[in-house]
Amino acid sequence: MNGTIYPTKFFEEDGLDNPAQFLINSGYNYLSLLNEDINTIVNSILHEAQIYN
Repeated sequence: MNGTIYPTKFFEEDGLDNPAQFLINSGYNYLSLLNEDINTIVNSILHEAQIYN
């Protein structure tokens, strides 16, 4: 297939059941409206922006 991805060949069962939980379990600090309120997400983005600015 020489590196070509064919999206029509993927099926629902080929994906992750809970991608957010997978990221959290893999050490990523993943924020989502599914598990956090909007204020937490906004404050986290502001905090990261201040660190890297």
